[in-house]
Formats: sequence, C-alpha cells, structure tokens
Amino acid sequence: MHISDNHSFPSHFHSNLEILIVLKGGYTLMLNGEEFAVEENSVAVVDSYDVHGYERTKTHKADEVRIVILPYPLLHKFNAERKNLRIGSPIIKDEELCKKLIAVADEYLLPDNPKVQSAGTELFLAFLSDSLSFTSDNARGEGALIRAILSFIQEHYKNTCTRAAIAHALGYAEAHVSRVFHKYLKMGISQYVNGLRLDYVDYCKRMGDERSTVDIVYGAGFSSMQTYYRQKAKRNE
Repeated sequence: MHISDNHSFPSHFHSNLEILIVLKGGYTLMLNGEEFAVEENSVAVVDSYDVHGYERTKTHKADEVRIVILPYPLLHKFNAERKNLRIGSPIIKDEELCKKLIAVADEYLLPDNPKVQSAGTELFLAFLSDSLSFTSDNARGEGALIRAILSFIQEHYKNTCTRAAIAHALGYAEAHVSRVFHKYLKMGISQYVNGLRLDYVDYCKRMGDERSTVDIVYGAGFSSMQTYYRQKAKRNE
C-alpha cells in the first residue's frame, strides 16, 4: 500500500492498480502510448501491467493530490468481479468521488494496520468501481512487447543495452522495437537508458556511495566520463 503527494514519474509498469487523484492541480498521464489530461477534480485509473508515467502540468498554491498504489494481492475481489474485462476510459471527472477517495485513503489506507487497510481497500474500490467502465481485453502484442522491452532495459541498463541487443534478446527486428518503444514512451531507447544511468549515479551520490565518481559512472553503464557529462548536460538543457 502506498500513498504519495505531488510527484512526477517516468514510464513504468507493475501488477498493482494505481490511482491518481487530483482535487487541485493538474497532470498529464502517459498511458500505453497515449496522453491524457488529468485536470482538477479528476481521477486517473491505471490498470495492472499498463505502461504509464506522469508529468505535473499545472500547480496550485494548495495542490491536493494523491497517488494510491494498491498491491495486486488485495485486488482479488475487484478482479474477480470484472472477470477478464479491462478498465475502459482511464479518466473520471467527479469532484465528489475525488473527495471520497482522498478521505478513505487518508483515514484507512495510511494507518499501519493490515486489518484497517484491508477494509479501507474494499471501501476505496467500492467507490471507484461505481464510476468505472470496463471493456473487453483486446490487448495487442505491442503491449506485451513494450513491457518486455522495459523489463530487459531495467535488468541490463548497466551493461550492453543497445537497440540491437534488445531486439536480438526478444526476437524482433530492430526497427520494430524502436518504433514501438518510441510510440509508448515518446523518446528513443538510448535516451531512456541514459536516463536510468543518470538516475543511478545521482542515487549513489545521495546515498553516500564511497566509490569514486569515475567508478560509479562506469558502474552505471556509461562508456566514458565524456558520455556521462554530455548526457547530464542534455538533461539539464
């Protein structure tokens, strides 16, 4: 169970159900290669294994936002009731629903009490389900492919993680891998991989890693310090 406030996240996926509640403020949701505006008084629902990310696009002097992540094991009843259907429209614009969900999240999901959290999850999903639409699961092969690509990159970004290496490992043509990746993440594979490497270097430094900067940079997968500084400069442009 996780509840967070006012964050932006790069594209990723997981088995959990993720709900972005925006009472005040504004975000852009990147979901399976499409973009959705999550405006004030709106709820965005990300289904299990959907590729998604967020960018904050509008700030309010008193932003009221929650990102609630419900672990897959707690979704048994929710998944059973909808059978094999997938969530249809991910955006629900409903001020009262936002207030209800935030109230339940703050009151029942934050306390470190499994019984309270379990009951709170059922209430949270009951409110949410009443406003959701469902559709047949017509997931295309691209959805499975982008998840496989992201998984490969996450596992191998510190080593050789080129478009050719990914295509060879997954059994697809390089051009197809590149096209699908760009469609879903709106960037090239090398840009995404270098972003993970930069994040790794920053994380090691924040955590007080005793290795030299050179060792950390090479450990992140960069081929040279020049490449590291060039990528860092691009990010700061």
